[in-house]
Amino acid sequence: MDRQEFNEALKKAKLSKKVFAELVGAEYGTVNNWGTEGRGVPYWVPSWIENYLKREAFDTIAQRVDEVRGL
Repeated sequence: MDRQEFNEALKKAKLSKKVFAELVGAEYGTVNNWGTEGRGVPYWVPSWIENYLKREAFDTIAQRVDEVRGL
């Protein structure tokens, strides 16, 4: 994943770099430098974002089910 792909993935997940850094326990400056000057985006980031998106979708579905069930 290069810097542009990382930025697009964050946009799709509706996450800023600052919020992403907080969620993964990284320094904002470190996250902001990923994909620049030979610094690659860590290998685990694409799967983390994919799982984040799946969790968000699941949470939405679960909330709707709870609404239908009157919880």
